[in-house]
Amino acid sequence: PELPATVAALRAQAAELTASRAWNVQGGWRWCNKCRTLVHSSMPGVCQVDQRGHTYDGSSNYVVGHTRSRHAGQPGWRWCDRCSSLFFGRSATGGRCPKGGEHNRQAASLAYCVVPQGASRDFRGQNEWRWCRLCESLFYGPQAGESACASGGRHDATGSADYVLDSR
Repeated sequence: PELPATVAALRAQAAELTASRAWNVQGGWRWCNKCRTLVHSSMPGVCQVDQRGHTYDGSSNYVVGHTRSRHAGQPGWRWCDRCSSLFFGRSATGGRCPKGGEHNRQAASLAYCVVPQGASRDFRGQNEWRWCRLCESLFYGPQAGESACASGGRHDATGSADYVLDSR
């Protein structure tokens, strides 16, 4: 039963990528209101709060650029097909996935580029997105106190830049 749902979700993601290829961006990214992590809505993934799917109540539709984007930014971000989160894939570890172990670096994922505050961009966006040094995921910083990290406890933004996401 999981395989047909996974195939359908990947087809939806591929269709969305094809539609946005000219802009080198991908929409469909959402903020999970349980763990406060940025996840792709094409697959529910697994939330660290309750080991169920992420929920997106109150979330904007965020757009994340590919590494070859027209915006300056930090490359090396990846999508984990196990939990559906955006994580930094160039770290020494693969971070911590809510499904156990590291995020899947081998997922058929595009390489994403996240734009730091102050970098050149042609969108206003929402800033205060942060990288968690424990799980490697991107999460919404102002709500760190209500967040849930797959490594246990809350997300930790120590050493993180202030990132800006385009929302539509």
